[in-house]
Amino acid sequence: MNNKPLFSVIIPVYKAEKYLRDCVQSVQNQNCNGFEIIMVDDGSPDTCPQICDELAKHDCRIKVRHGKNEGASTARKHGAEMANGEYLFFLDADDMISSECLFELERQVRQYAPDIICFGMNYENSKQQIKSMPLKYRYGFYLKKDIEAEIFPLLIQNKDATYFAPSLCGKAMKTELFLKNALANSNCTIGEDGACVIPCVFHAHSMVILKECFYYYRYNSNSATKSRKIISWDCPKIIYNHVAEHIDPKAFDFEEQLYRKIVHDTFSVVVSQFHRDDTYRAIVRNIKGNLKDTLYNDAINSCVFSGSIAALIMKFSLKYRLYFLINIYSKYRI
Repeated sequence: MNNKPLFSVIIPVYKAEKYLRDCVQSVQNQNCNGFEIIMVDDGSPDTCPQICDELAKHDCRIKVRHGKNEGASTARKHGAEMANGEYLFFLDADDMISSECLFELERQVRQYAPDIICFGMNYENSKQQIKSMPLKYRYGFYLKKDIEAEIFPLLIQNKDATYFAPSLCGKAMKTELFLKNALANSNCTIGEDGACVIPCVFHAHSMVILKECFYYYRYNSNSATKSRKIISWDCPKIIYNHVAEHIDPKAFDFEEQLYRKIVHDTFSVVVSQFHRDDTYRAIVRNIKGNLKDTLYNDAINSCVFSGSIAALIMKFSLKYRLYFLINIYSKYRI
């Protein structure tokens, strides 16, 4: 008899002691029994490690891995390597899922056995107001030919700067598919989800997109995505190399799409440099030196955007070195 769970819920844990119990409880409350919970303590310096052990002590479905701080992408990879489930489900430690989530995903698996299932998210703002954001693609079952026709044109980034939902949260995917395409690099702190999702979708033979919003993203002012962190110049290159190695760039217009993504990611890096505790002149000197990199320079000069004023301004400001505008943007963006 096969007692393997259908889903392995992977929860990277870092500085989330305020939210962690609610997060795990939202999984324990599922109307589906075919799951395990894998909590990956990413060297959290608060009481999260103790909370993980306490929760595991009272629920045999929970497994815990303690390790040093290596970043979310590496924590997810460690969790996936421990997984027994046919599908992986990624949940951040400060978020939750609705009680019917895994039951509905199980129903889709029984009906279609897709490689990937995607669904929408509910977002909480700083005022604890919830906004539902369903996915803006055709709902239902996709064969390989449907993925190629409907998703490939925006899989990495279309000319109008739209792109397929890059987050690993809000998706369930076959464990083997993830492990073959996962990016785990502690030097990459932005875009690592998309660098994994892109090749997974590229290699998927089938997919289901649901209109429901099962995932609850909770506002956490201390989370990595809210902090004004300085992004490493290595990030866009790491992402580019990983994606280029795991897909066939010539299979579609993916070379052009990759250039647009590089520019988008590079712009994020440049913006973040103005959060450094340094003089404006020193920051600009650093930016100028790094933008001489052949990959970044070629992408900025070669990429083509149309239909998005924001993307055109982004490229224009990088190409013509309008750092004072980027500095202003870095100070006032939300």
